[in-house]
Amino acid sequence: MEEFEGKVRTNGINIYARFLPKGDKTPVVLVMGLAFQMTTWPENLIELLQQNGYPVLLFDNRDIGLSEIIQEKHNDLLLLSLLQYRFGFPLPHSYSLHDMAIDTLGLLDHFNLEKVHLLGISMGGMISQIMAASYGQRVKTLTLLSTSDNSTDNPIPSIEMLWRFMGSGVVGNDLASAQKRGLLLARTIQSPGFPKKTDEQILAKIEKNYYRSYQPAGVNRQIHAVLSTGSLRKFHPKIQAPTMIVHGKSDPLIRPHAGKRLSQSIPNSQLHLIEGLSHDLPEEFMPILVRLFLEHTQEQ
Repeated sequence: MEEFEGKVRTNGINIYARFLPKGDKTPVVLVMGLAFQMTTWPENLIELLQQNGYPVLLFDNRDIGLSEIIQEKHNDLLLLSLLQYRFGFPLPHSYSLHDMAIDTLGLLDHFNLEKVHLLGISMGGMISQIMAASYGQRVKTLTLLSTSDNSTDNPIPSIEMLWRFMGSGVVGNDLASAQKRGLLLARTIQSPGFPKKTDEQILAKIEKNYYRSYQPAGVNRQIHAVLSTGSLRKFHPKIQAPTMIVHGKSDPLIRPHAGKRLSQSIPNSQLHLIEGLSHDLPEEFMPILVRLFLEHTQEQ
């Protein structure tokens, strides 16, 4: 099979995917988190996986990047939605994480991937938990990075983190506003134990992704998908794939305690708490992640 980049029809919508088939091992599927495009995955992660013989599939989740935008509107008052979630009130939603798991399953079918290693970060880790529980025959191993079981009793983010996540009070959808919000968020979730990017590097990345696709309404719908799905703990007994949980000790968005709870709840799981790692993807961390992945998959 040749390399592919473009739109794939799955679950009734178009998902933009990139498939790198080179390698003789079980393919790795990278599932991105809330609000971030597939271009957020560091290229050196993809290169390292390819160098070790793994085909790689990555994609834009629905409502982000170049994938299909769902044309429905929800309440823009994120704080109200978070309170509704926290106190167990029902939330309006266009789709749930279950729908996004079916999107992912459709990609596996399209590329004829009978079994895969799933590696999901944050919201992508939640989607991956559903995948491993509901379609376990397709998942060889599960790697969960900086994620949780999506339960309301997990530790809440810091006030600063919530403020940054809600936009830091910066309004407007022009490039300058997007860059200002993005820079403030990036500085809050950056890993203290790894080299920091300059403001210029961060702003350049934000600009590149802004012109690739800017979908704030889609991000709002993704948030509601997460909040409306609720706790994933009931799925954990169904997860049979060997599971590795990797979590930063400095994560201010999904606290390290959430990773510990996952390891206690998911059978056959192991936990790696990483000193100096936050909720981002430092390029310098990728060799460490791949080393852990190789040990976990035992295909090196």
